[in-house]
Amino acid sequence: MQKIVVDILTPKQARFFYVVGKKLEKNGFQVFYTTRNYSEVINMLKIIKIKAKSIGEFGENKLKKAIFSSERQLKYILFLNKIKPELVLSFGSPEAARASFGLGIPHIMANDSPHSRFVMKLTLPLSEHLFSPKCIPKSEWEQFGISSSKITNYNAIDQVVWLKNIYFNKIKESIEKGKFDDFSLVYRPEEFMASYIESSIPQSFLILKKAIKKFYEKNKIKINLTILARYSMSSFYKPIGKYVNLKVPNSSVDGIQLLLNSRVFVGFGGTMNGEAALLGVRSITLSKESNFVEKFLIKKKLLNKAQSPSELLKLIEDEMFLSSREIRKKRKYALKILTHMEDPSEVIVSHLHKILL
Repeated sequence: MQKIVVDILTPKQARFFYVVGKKLEKNGFQVFYTTRNYSEVINMLKIIKIKAKSIGEFGENKLKKAIFSSERQLKYILFLNKIKPELVLSFGSPEAARASFGLGIPHIMANDSPHSRFVMKLTLPLSEHLFSPKCIPKSEWEQFGISSSKITNYNAIDQVVWLKNIYFNKIKESIEKGKFDDFSLVYRPEEFMASYIESSIPQSFLILKKAIKKFYEKNKIKINLTILARYSMSSFYKPIGKYVNLKVPNSSVDGIQLLLNSRVFVGFGGTMNGEAALLGVRSITLSKESNFVEKFLIKKKLLNKAQSPSELLKLIEDEMFLSSREIRKKRKYALKILTHMEDPSEVIVSHLHKILL
């Protein structure tokens, strides 16, 4: 039986590769999962029931990232040398790419984030193939050292993988019921410790806090706010409790189910913005720059952009006072778009099946 190693570094990758891995196993491959010691990923892996070998640590600043990455690479080389897989699959893992390249094992990537330039420089030149959404021009990837002939596009965004394969029936049931929690908002801060951002606090929260305060002062209503905190920083958000009914879960939760019951999602253009958009939830991004996936969703009228507390306030107010009938109509529109999108997991598995079997 041919072996494939899959490296999982974020909760999004866990959901994405859970589906891909299951389909690879059905196609006769033996799949080994690896991860690193990072609480958000470990919790998500427990939720979706993936057993992964933990190799290395997550670094919270430049020095730790450099040290931990070097240490992880050595450990990854030893792991791959023991398993001896036919290929390694990741979402842009520098350690997996460099270790597999050094051992002469093909490294294959799926990715939708060319804006993560440091990661791309360390992975794409060492990769045999890349799978990415069609809305991202191939030229965006070629600048990092991979030829267009090694790029396969799918007519979808990555979130389609788990929304279609895991949650599709739940999405339809939610629309049929037509019950959505009043004055409910979910917020997910940016990855402010990531290499392409690096900040000590989530800057987006400062905008959200001002908008929510204005909403409370104007409407005398407390929004039911759920914050999906990053990096164990739940205490940072407590002061906003004066203006909202606040929940900050201590561990990973089922974000999709949370979104299905909510009116608004506020994020920074990341994974959950895409999930909310395809669920028909009012999805608002506070990111200053627009990546290609954002532009695609905005063009489809599934995503909104706010750059100030006043812009954010207007978008929140517009949604909070919509009738259930109007919300249901929006969600049916999003479901139609989701239904017609290609399944990226099928594209990836089909390609790997052809080259390995």
